[in-house]
Amino acid sequence: MRCLVAAALSVLLVGCAPEPDYVLTLNAESSEATVVAEAERVLMARFGEFSASWFSSVESEARGSQIIFMFRYGAPDPSVIEYLYRTPGGLRVSIEGLSGELFDNRDIRDAVLRYADSTYRLALRLTPEAGARVMKATSENIGRVAAMTFDQEVLLESAITAPFGESLEITLPGRPSRFAELIAMLKSGALPTRVSAASGADGI
Repeated sequence: MRCLVAAALSVLLVGCAPEPDYVLTLNAESSEATVVAEAERVLMARFGEFSASWFSSVESEARGSQIIFMFRYGAPDPSVIEYLYRTPGGLRVSIEGLSGELFDNRDIRDAVLRYADSTYRLALRLTPEAGARVMKATSENIGRVAAMTFDQEVLLESAITAPFGESLEITLPGRPSRFAELIAMLKSGALPTRVSAASGADGI
């Protein structure tokens, strides 16, 4: 009897769910199910970074190459939402003269923006595996230039003066205009495929 009451209450609550305040329908360039699912995961994580100030609830659903996001209890800022889904968000660090990358998004465990002495600093924490790899590479390449790019834009080019590993900080020039979005993307990872808004279906 108790199970029947609980089931009836569950159905009632689902039936009373409020209409979304904002609906975003995106088209993924790739139609491969695993790629679309990863894009959905990355975008949900990015949007979730703003939950305290934007909305109380967001749900998503993938239909083929389309990903639908439903925002309830408050609509997000459309300009920020657009920036988050249009930006691939690929961060890469390399050392001159060496093939491959020192690390990228997949190696980042956490990202924080700090402000001290009138400068903004991006603090990154890598996975233990990446940290060990980076420590070895930087130890063996003192004096060489390391470059950090974000979607092909250079954030830093500097000679390696000392080894570093799991934790590192870089100074960002000026005040990042979209620092909250940058942190959200670094924490959530890069999009595996480009996405665009479906015509006439990016809100209600």
